[in-house]
Amino acid sequence: MDYANTLGRFATTDWTSSTSFCTHSDATTRFTDANGDGRADWICHDPGRIWVDYAGPVSQLFQGLNWHRDIPFCAAPGDQLELMDMNGDSRQDFVCKGRSALNVRYSLLDGTY
Repeated sequence: MDYANTLGRFATTDWTSSTSFCTHSDATTRFTDANGDGRADWICHDPGRIWVDYAGPVSQLFQGLNWHRDIPFCAAPGDQLELMDMNGDSRQDFVCKGRSALNVRYSLLDGTY
């Protein structure tokens, strides 16, 4: 990972990690703030499941899996998962783009979808 400097330029690698997180077949990775703390968390998706590794302080950026869940609404090969606020409540919702449909699961106050 390389952080931009105050001029918006990239110079050298600021953080690296040897990890097996999100290295399995059919896995895709995204970075987005999944827990509302202002840091980009590491999201891993493969057909039917999501894994999340919350970002910590820079010295402990990613420490391992924080939670995972089955997501059968985004399980077909080629389905693409994104996390974004779709309804303006400041919480990340699950958005799955399939071959013929867009499926949205809103984040609820209790942390479920």
